[in-house]
Parts: sequence; C-alpha cells; structure tokens
Amino acid sequence: MSPFGKSAVQTAVTSNWKNLTPPNHDEIEKLRKLVSRNTGLQSDGSRESFLSASVMRRMAKLNLNNVTDYIARLRESGVGGTELQELSNMLLVHKTSFFRDRPHFELLEKRILPELARKGGPIRIWSAGCSTGQEVYSLALALMRCGISSEQAQILGTDLSTVALQEAQTAIFPNKKLIGLTEEERRFFEPAGAGLHRISRSLRRYVSFRRHNLVDVPYPRMDDEDWSIIFCRNVLIYFSRSTIRAIAKRFHRNLHPGGSLFLGACESLFQLSEGFSLEQGGEAFIYRRNENGNSTQKRAVPAPRPRIEVRPSVTVKTTSHPSLPELTPDPTLDSEIDKAEAFRQAGEMDNANILLLEARERWPSEHTIGIALGRLALDRGALEEARSWLTMILEKDPLEPHALFLAGLTLFQLGLDLDAAEHFRRLLYLEKNFSLGFYYQGLIISRLGREQVAQRAFRNALSVMDRGLAPAHPELAALPLNCDLIKNACRAKMTTDRSAARR
Repeated sequence: MSPFGKSAVQTAVTSNWKNLTPPNHDEIEKLRKLVSRNTGLQSDGSRESFLSASVMRRMAKLNLNNVTDYIARLRESGVGGTELQELSNMLLVHKTSFFRDRPHFELLEKRILPELARKGGPIRIWSAGCSTGQEVYSLALALMRCGISSEQAQILGTDLSTVALQEAQTAIFPNKKLIGLTEEERRFFEPAGAGLHRISRSLRRYVSFRRHNLVDVPYPRMDDEDWSIIFCRNVLIYFSRSTIRAIAKRFHRNLHPGGSLFLGACESLFQLSEGFSLEQGGEAFIYRRNENGNSTQKRAVPAPRPRIEVRPSVTVKTTSHPSLPELTPDPTLDSEIDKAEAFRQAGEMDNANILLLEARERWPSEHTIGIALGRLALDRGALEEARSWLTMILEKDPLEPHALFLAGLTLFQLGLDLDAAEHFRRLLYLEKNFSLGFYYQGLIISRLGREQVAQRAFRNALSVMDRGLAPAHPELAALPLNCDLIKNACRAKMTTDRSAARR
C-alpha cells in the first residue's frame, strides 16, 4: 500500500469512529472487567468516557458496527489476546521525559550508585513501566557519569504497551523531547536527520527492553540476579489497591536487601510500607528494602472490642485459621463487625463480605455496617462498589468522619480529585487533629496543581503530629499511623514541590 493510501485509510478510521453507537453502561462494565482481568488496568468512573472512545476507535479499525461483536472479538481465543493488547495500548498515557523529577537522579548519582560501586558486584536496574524509554536512557547516562561500565551494570526497561516499547527500542527522539537537557547531556544524542536525534551507542550498551505486565508472574530477572534498583514511577496509579499490595510484595521479593525502590511523588506510601523503610536524600525520597526483610513500620493496635461472637448459621469457606473467632450463639452488632474484621485481616475477604451483608439484613439502618462494607470493597480494589456503599452512608449522614475519609480515599484512587478534595475539606473541618487526613489532602491538592494549598496541608499534618494530637472520632484515632514515616513523606513532598516551583 502506498503511503498516500495508508494515510487515507487512517483518516477514514479516525473520522468514522464517532458515527458508531458508544457502549452502554452494561457494556462498559463488561469491557472494564475484561481489561482489568487480563491486564490489571483499572478503568473505573473517571476513565469511562476514555474507555468508550478507545473501544469505538478499535471498532472502526476492525470494521465492526456494534459493541457486542467487539466484546466477542476480545473474548475469542488467540485473537482476543491480541485485541486486548491493542486496546490496552490506547488506554495507557505515556507521559515521560528525560531526567523527569531531577531530585531522584541527583540522589541516585550522589549516593546510591556510588554505594553500589564501592560494594562491587553486578548492578541491575529495572525500569518498570518505562514507556517510550526516556527514563531508561537517563539511567544509563547516570551510570556512565558515575564511572560504572556497561559490563558491570545493566538496565531492563519493561512496559505493557508494545507501541511504547517499539519507540523506546529505536532510541530516536525529536528535538522537542530534548528540552531540559544540559549541554553535557546533549552530547549523547547523535543527529538522525529531519529534526531527530538518536541515543549514542555508548548508552545503548547498557539497556534492553522487554514486554511485561506488573500483574504477571514471574517477575523479570537479569543474569539470575535480584534487582539493585527498581524505578516504578507513576505506574501504580493504573492499578487497584489490592493489586498494588501484590506488586509491592513482588518488588520486595525481587530486590536485594538494601535495594532501592523509586515511586512517583503522588503515589501513596501506605500502599507500600511492608518490608520497606522510607529514606530521604536531598529533595527526594525513596523506599529501601530492609536488610532483614521485615518492615520497620510499627502497626498500631486498635482499641480492644467486646468478645467476638458468631452465630452458627453463617456459612463460610472451610479455612483453618487459629486467630479467627470461635462460634457462639446470639450475635450482637459489634460481634459481627469484629468477626468480619478478623476475616478481613486474615485475607478472607469473601467470608467478611458474607458476614457484613447478613448483618446488614439484621440491622439495615446501622451506618457502621455500610462503612465496613465500603472499607472492605476499597481493600479489594472494587472502587465503584466502595464508592456506592460510602455514598449511601453520606447521603444519610453527610458529616460521618470515617465515611468521609474512606470515600475521599476511594475518589482519590478513581482519579476524581476535585470530589476527593471536597470530601477531605469537609472531613478536616470536623477533625482538625487528623494528620493522615491532612497528608492525603496535600497529595490530592498537589495533583490538582494548587501547590501553595498543598504545602499548607503538609505543614498542618506536621504540626498535628509534632503536638501529639489525635482525632476525636475513635475509628480514625485507631487507624495504623507511623508518624516518622508520614513526617518524612510530608517534608520530602514539600521540598520537591518547592524545587519544582522554582524551576
């Protein structure tokens, strides 16, 4: 096909997709579940229109006229896998740049890489979610500046998108992608004609690329070595909370003891605390895998509840667990919630859900059951379900602090930042001594680009912790809270945001 003919076809596809009938709510839900089940990507709430438009573009490309046929294509053996990959490519946002978030690279070059070089041995770096490759080549340049050769150090870049990986492997970038590089850094880009530049061979020696989805196991290794450093910045936002927990555990297993994990500035530390310690260096902060593999974070113990009781009629999975409550008759509301909480902490989410739903039939007007169901859904990553439960509670009692907090977290996970900010504003009006609430408010407001307001929220969080204050609401006061960890995160975020504002 001639270049002109190919362009005409692409133009026809682009113009025709808008004439198709978009997916209805039920079809969107089927599509969302297909994508989530096969890739781990979340397409809840705020991304529904984006998913709909992506599906219609693919339908036009495949000459399909209705969504039912497209869903059938996704489910087809073999073909479905390929088409799911094409759809996933469209759903990912490949926003990246060379040396994005400079403080991370300053910490890398001034402290972490020199430490590894002194220890000797191979250095293995994994850029998980490398997009079009700028991060990988920035890492290669950092290694070279530290005097570490490509024989001693290697970098693997992985991404879900095959389109992004193809661009990364070409190592060719237009002039506009080089904005922000120093003259010294530009020396490693060779003219490739027509306003393009190619990464020099000396840097390309360090790198290789491979497709990998973070929900897939096993995780990649290089020369059968654990990773010295993992970069996974602004990637976890695509996944549910429960998936993030699983990813965090796998990162932990695949890092050397003392290895470094770099996350994006707005990615919550509470999604990744097990077995890691927060460390600050200059204007950046990272997670270090603890040398002994255990978390230094102390889990706060909630206040004791009454003796836990469970009625014999409840049907649960036959799972033996010594910490689960014994069966006794005549349940009370507190005992049912306590047993559900015990199942939740033991990872028995289905059993916890059964108990709470049965409890709701017995006590339909009790807010605590709806809040517990919302929290359980949030833990499972069922964000829309969590949002539904918590919205129902807040419609009856708009000033319920625990529901406001959980609903704000849910909206934050969904990317509905304006709504999340409003929930935290109301919450902090009620609970002025809730440091965790101020911390999340800062993250949300920062993501909205209102840095001065975000700075104030982080300062408020520090002030509350320095004065040893606690919220009046017992459920909020009982939340696990590591003050040192939150303080470090607030200070690092304040420093990073001020530095970004100066630039």
